[in-house]
Formats: sequence, structure tokens, C-alpha cells
Amino acid sequence: MTVKVPHGFRDKDLARPVVEIRDFKNGRLAYEIYSFGQDIVVNPINDGFSKSSQNFGDFKSQKRRRTKKERFDIDVIVKADRVILKADLKHASQNIEIYANQEFIFTGSLSRNSDITLNLSNREGRKILKEVDRNKDIYGKIK
Repeated sequence: MTVKVPHGFRDKDLARPVVEIRDFKNGRLAYEIYSFGQDIVVNPINDGFSKSSQNFGDFKSQKRRRTKKERFDIDVIVKADRVILKADLKHASQNIEIYANQEFIFTGSLSRNSDITLNLSNREGRKILKEVDRNKDIYGKIK
């Protein structure tokens, strides 16, 4: 980010904070982002960048190697007004997917204590409670 007159403006009084987006490979200025009145403007500067950005699209479309998601057990603690899902501490602060007998239930984030507290007034909490009542196997996988 820099303070300057955006590309194409002539009057020095129009200087403003400008975010410069540069091509990683050659360092050339590709875009400028700045506010103009109530609008946010994304101004393409260099047409050569659009050609090199096609490489970025190719990168995104490459097949990613899928690793088999590690399955781990989750303890379910049912309280009067909530359900607590407790995982091993090694999974703390991670995003996980919750399953019941191979059926995906929801995605959540484990706390630093490696648990998720669900209120029984929300849909996921009621769904977990129903699956526990049916004696289904509740487990998680790292997302």
C-alpha cells in the first residue's frame, strides 16, 4: 500500500492510499485498488499480467493429491441443554467434519480444549442427539 496519484489521474490533489498488486514473477505493476468517492476501484494497469494470470488459473485447476482423511473417535457428552463433542487434544483448534455411521453431519472447529459445544436449540445439536439415541458411531475427520 502506498499513497500516490492513481494511474491515469493527472491532478496531484487526487492522491490517495492505493494498494498495488504486482506480478510475482517479474515485479511489474498489474492492478491498483483504491477508493474513489463511495466506490472501490480495481484498475488493471498492465495487460501483460492477464496473460501470466492464465498460469495461475492452470495452477488452480491442477489436481490436488487427496490424502485419506484420518478418522478419530469423538466422545459425546449430553447435558440438559447442550451436547459436547470431545476429541483427543492432538486435534485441538482444527477444523473437522463430524460423521455418524459414514453420514456427514456438519463441519465445525474444535476449541483449544479440543471440544465443540452445541446448544440443543440449534439444528446440529439436535441431529447429534438423535444420532446418539440411535446408537450410531459418531466420529470426526480433519478437514
